[in-house]
Amino acid sequence: MRIALDEARVPVRLAAAANPYVGPRPLELGEPLWGRDEEVAALYFLLSAERIVVLHSPSGAGKSSLVQAGLIPRLRESFDVWRPTRVNQEPDVTAPVGRPLNRYVHSAILGFEQGIPPALRRPAAELAGLTLAEYAAGRPTRPGAPPSVVVIFDQFEEVLTVDPLAVAAKEAFFDQLGELLHDPRISALFLLREDYLAPLDPYADRVPTHLKNRFRIDLLGLAGAREAIVNPAREGGREFPAADRLVRDLAAVKVQQPDGSFVEQTGNHVEPVQLQVVCRRLWDAMPEDDLAIGVEDLERFGNVDSALAVYYAEAVARIAGGDLRCERAIRDWFGGRLITAGGIRGQALKGVWESEGLANGLVEQLRATHLVRAEKRAGATWCELAHDRLIKPVREDNAAWRERHLSVVQRRAALWESEGRPDGLLLTAEDLADGEAWAAAHEAEITPGERRYLAVSAEAVAAARQEALQARRIRKLAIAATILAVAALIAGGFAGRLWWKAEEQARRTEDLARGGAAASLLETKPSQAALVLLEVRGAEQDAPTVDALHRALAALAGKRDAKTYATLKHDGEVVSASFSPDGLRVVTASEDGTVRLWNAETGRQERVLRDHAHGEVFHSASFSPDADGWRVVTASSDGAAQMWDAATGRKLGGPLSHEKPVRFASFSPDGRRVLTVSGDAARLWDATTGQKLGKPLSHEKAAVRFASFSPDGRRVLTVSGDAARLWDAATGQQERELRGHERGITSASFSDPDGRWVVTASWDGTAQLWDAATGQPAGEPLSHREAVRFASFSPDGTLVVTASRDGTARLWDRATGRLSSEPLRHKDSVRSAAFSPDGDFVVTASDDETARLWEVKTGKEIAILEGHASAVRFASFSADGHRLVTASADGTARLWDLRGGDLDGEALAIYETAKRLSNAAFSPDGARIVTTSRTRGTATILRYAEGGESDLPLWEACGRVNAASFSPD
Repeated sequence: MRIALDEARVPVRLAAAANPYVGPRPLELGEPLWGRDEEVAALYFLLSAERIVVLHSPSGAGKSSLVQAGLIPRLRESFDVWRPTRVNQEPDVTAPVGRPLNRYVHSAILGFEQGIPPALRRPAAELAGLTLAEYAAGRPTRPGAPPSVVVIFDQFEEVLTVDPLAVAAKEAFFDQLGELLHDPRISALFLLREDYLAPLDPYADRVPTHLKNRFRIDLLGLAGAREAIVNPAREGGREFPAADRLVRDLAAVKVQQPDGSFVEQTGNHVEPVQLQVVCRRLWDAMPEDDLAIGVEDLERFGNVDSALAVYYAEAVARIAGGDLRCERAIRDWFGGRLITAGGIRGQALKGVWESEGLANGLVEQLRATHLVRAEKRAGATWCELAHDRLIKPVREDNAAWRERHLSVVQRRAALWESEGRPDGLLLTAEDLADGEAWAAAHEAEITPGERRYLAVSAEAVAAARQEALQARRIRKLAIAATILAVAALIAGGFAGRLWWKAEEQARRTEDLARGGAAASLLETKPSQAALVLLEVRGAEQDAPTVDALHRALAALAGKRDAKTYATLKHDGEVVSASFSPDGLRVVTASEDGTVRLWNAETGRQERVLRDHAHGEVFHSASFSPDADGWRVVTASSDGAAQMWDAATGRKLGGPLSHEKPVRFASFSPDGRRVLTVSGDAARLWDATTGQKLGKPLSHEKAAVRFASFSPDGRRVLTVSGDAARLWDAATGQQERELRGHERGITSASFSDPDGRWVVTASWDGTAQLWDAATGQPAGEPLSHREAVRFASFSPDGTLVVTASRDGTARLWDRATGRLSSEPLRHKDSVRSAAFSPDGDFVVTASDDETARLWEVKTGKEIAILEGHASAVRFASFSADGHRLVTASADGTARLWDLRGGDLDGEALAIYETAKRLSNAAFSPDGARIVTTSRTRGTATILRYAEGGESDLPLWEACGRVNAASFSPD
C-alpha cells in the first residue's frame, strides 16, 4: 500500500489540450481575447458616454474580434446587445405595395433578426419594407434585458462599396438610421476600415452627432501580441518561453536608410491574423507531451515563413477554384505588382474593373483573407500586401509553385521578361525545338509574353545560324588562300626564311653587344624586347642592358589605359563583385534582391539568383575556390546564407540560417566549409551537407561585423565593435583577443601566405599590426587623420595598404611600419584598396565616384577609372591581374581591361613572365624559348621567332621550378 501511495505522487506529464488558437478567422462570442484590455475598456466607456461611435482601424487590425470577444461580453452587463449585422445582403423578396424596399435597411434587419430565437423570428417577406425604427419597435425583448440597446454594424464600409451608384438608396438608409438613433435608449457602434472615413462624411449629417465620435485601434502592439501568444498557450496547458522571439519575427519590417538601402528592423505592430495562423500551425505540429514551446521548437515546428506560405498557398488555391490559369494570374499579381524586384512592398492602383491586371472580384476575395489591404490616397484606392512579413513567404511559395506547375519555357520566359529581356536568356537551337513542340501542345495556355519569347528566340537562332554559315564560307576561302601561299613559299621562299632567321639572330646578338637593345627593340617591337629580356635575364649577362631594358619595359607597362568594356546593371546598389578563380565569370550582389552571374569576357548576363526566393537585400556573394568556381555562396538580410550551382543557378542544399541578417559569407580556402557572419555570431558550416560545425563564434558585448579564414583555413578571424578575435576553426575555441583600438574595428585580415600577421583597421584613425601567434601588437599604429575603413596585406605579406575617410590610401612597410610611398590621394573618402595578384599594383575605390590604379613601387597613379555616377564601394582584380571589376552605389558594376597602353597583350604577358624568371633557354633551332618561374611553379614554352605568342604551360608544379632546357634534338 505504501508503494502505491508513493507512485501516486510521481508527477504525470499530461498531454496539451485542444488547439487554443483560432487561426485565420475573427474571434467569436465566448472566446477569450488577449492583448486588447485597454482598447476594450476605453471603447466601452466612450460608447457608454457618447452613445454613437465609429470604430475604425487599418484592415486586419482585428476590429471584429475585439467587439465580439471583448466588447460585447462587457456591454451585456448594462445593455441589450443585438447581434451584429451587415448591410451587404442582396434582397430576395418583394416589399408590400407602397412600401419601398431599401436593400441596405433590409440587409441590416435580417442580420438583427438572427439574434432572436428561431421560434420568434419573422419571415423575410414580413420584414420587407419595414423601417429600422419600425423593426426596433416590434422586436421581441429578451426577458430580463436592460432597457438600453446597442446595435452594431460590422464592416460598415459596405454601405459605400455595395452598389456604389445607388446614392439615393444610401441617403434613405442614413435617414432611417438617423430616425432610429433619435431614440436615446438606442446606442450604435459602426465598424469601419479607416480608408473609408472620408467617403462616409457626405452622409454623416443625417445621423445624430454627425458620427463625430470616433475610436481608432491599431494593429496589435508588441506587448499585446505577446499576451495573445502566451495566454492561450497557458490555458491549453503549455508555456511559451519563445514568445518574444516569435513576436520579433512577426513584427519584422523593412526600413529604408538615408542612403536608399533597406534594413530589417522590429516594427511596432503585429498582424493578428498572421499571429493566429502561425500559432495554430505550431500548436498542431508540436508533440502532445511537449509542454513548453522554446526557441528550438519554434525553429523546428513553427517556422513563420512556412506557416505564412502555406496560408497564402491555401488562400490563393481556394480563390482560384482549381483553375491553374487563374491561380497563376493571382500569383503573378502578387509577385509582379505587390512585391517589387528589390523585395519591398509595391502597390496596385484599383481601376473600374481590375487592379493593374487582376479582376477586382478576385482582389476583394484576397482582401477578405487579410493577405491584401486597400488604402485611399489622393482620391484613389491602392492595393498592397498586408504586411512586410509576407514578402518572403509569398515569393518562396510562388517560386515553388512555378517549379511544380510551369514548363521550362514558361519559367524562362518569365525570367527573361523580369530581367529586361537579355539575349543570354533566350532559348538555344536545341531548347527552341522543345519549346515550340510544347507550345503546339498547349496552345490555350500560352500567354502573349511567352509567344514573344519564343518568337525572339527563333529570330536569335536564325541569326546565329546565318552567322555560322558565313563564318564557314570565310574559313574555306582562307584555307584556299593559305594553300596557295604555302605553295608559293615552298617554291621560292623557304631559303629566304632561313636566311631571315639567321640575320635576325645576328642583329639581336650585335644589338646586345652594343647595349642598344632597349633603344632599338622597344621602338620596333615590344614583344621582341620582352623576349630579349627573358634571354638576357636567363643568361645572366650584360647587367646594364638587362636593367635598362627592364626599366623601359616597366615604364611602358605602367602606361596602362584602363578601359571599361562592360557595364553590369542592377536595379539597386551593387554591394559586392568578384571574379571566379578561372576569370571566366563575375558575380555581383545587389540591394535589388538579386545576385547575378556574368560572362567576364563579354559582360553578358548568364544567371540571376533570387535568394532564398527572397527578394531580400543581398550583402555579399563569392565563388568557391575550386579552379572553375562552380559554387557561389550568398548572404542576405533575411537571416540566411545560401549555396548555389553557378552553372545552373540551382540552390545547393537548404539555407544556412541565423537569427539576424547575414552580412557576409565565404568558403574556406579548401572549399569544404562555409563561414557566415551575422549580428548574433559567426558560424562554420559543412559545405557539402549544410550542417553546423561547432559552436557559434560570438562576441558577448557587440555584434559580429566580419570574419575570414586564415590562408591555411585553420583559424578564423572575427571582428566586432569591441575587438577582433582568433578562433581555432576545427574546435571553435577562442585562441586570442586583439584589443587595443580606442574605437570600433572596421576590418581585419590575415597576411599571405602564412597567416602569421593580422592587421586591423579602426574608426579611431589607425590600423594596427598584430602577431597572430601571441595576440600582441607588432609595432606602432599606422595612422591616418580620420577613420581607417579598410586594411589588407600584399600577396607576399611585406606591405600593408590602408584606406581612410581622410581621402587617402597609404602603403606601409610591414617590418618597419613606415610609409613606402607618398599617400595615394582621392578627392573623397577611400572605401577600400586591393593589391594585384603580383603585388605590383594597388586599386583604390572612393566616394569620389572613381577607382584609381597605382604602381606599388613608386606610388605613382597609373590610371583613373571614371564612369560611375555614385560612390565606388570597392574594386578587385582578376586572378591574372589583367582585369578589374568595380562595384558602385549607382546600381552598376564595371569591367575594366588593364592590358591597354604601349605594350600589346603578348608583350605584357612576356614581360610579366620575365619579372618572375628564374631561367630561360632557347631551343636548338632558335624558334622557341622555355622559361621557368620560381614564384608560380610553372615552365612555359614561348614561340620566339613568331613574335612571342605563348604556348600553353608546359608543366605546373606544386613548388618552385628553378630551371628547364630543351633536348639537343
